[in-house]
Amino acid sequence: MKKLIIVLLALMIPFVLFVGTITILSQIPSFYSYEFDKLDTIEKANLNISSQEVSDIMVDYIRGERTEFQIYADVNGKEQYVFNVKEQRHMKDVKKLIGNGNFISVAGSLMLCLLYLWLYKKDKSALWKMYKISAGIFTACVVASLLICIIDFNAGFNVFHEVLFTNDLWILNPSKDILLMLMPLQFFIDAFIFSMVIVTGGILILGVVTWKITRQRKMFSN
Repeated sequence: MKKLIIVLLALMIPFVLFVGTITILSQIPSFYSYEFDKLDTIEKANLNISSQEVSDIMVDYIRGERTEFQIYADVNGKEQYVFNVKEQRHMKDVKKLIGNGNFISVAGSLMLCLLYLWLYKKDKSALWKMYKISAGIFTACVVASLLICIIDFNAGFNVFHEVLFTNDLWILNPSKDILLMLMPLQFFIDAFIFSMVIVTGGILILGVVTWKITRQRKMFSN
């Protein structure tokens, strides 16, 4: 039983941290507006609207505070609806995916806490063993991700979408579809890097906490 808990915790920690980070980041308007301004995508899409307004509308829809994913704005000097049907349908899938991410984040975090506490009570020394395995798994994932980014991030990005989505609505035209103009590949590269930095920080903090717990046990045992 203890070995099973160690393996389960080791696998779940990086997974839940990454899913939670991506899910939270996707619901922060300031991240979108920062990227829109940094990449100058609002102007490139010829939209006469502020980056903050676009960000708020997108995040409100993702959070379920808006029923329709649509913006009415000046495009190339003409007032019109910004997103086409395909873009709206894809964002409906994205909204559902993020909703699942919210559930995984909450349920996964609760399960992690319970399993960690169970292992803490059963055998504190096993916590450090579990952490080393988890850190090793995370490191391997980071190395694999870096290799993908270096070799062909776009190919990895496509595989990621093929796994997560059951349709081809995510295949958009960068010269016609404004959603893709607003969020080009660099947008997702930045989101991935930012998420990995946060997850790495979380892994390191957990390591410090776990080390102190196991070290304290050794001190008292002496």
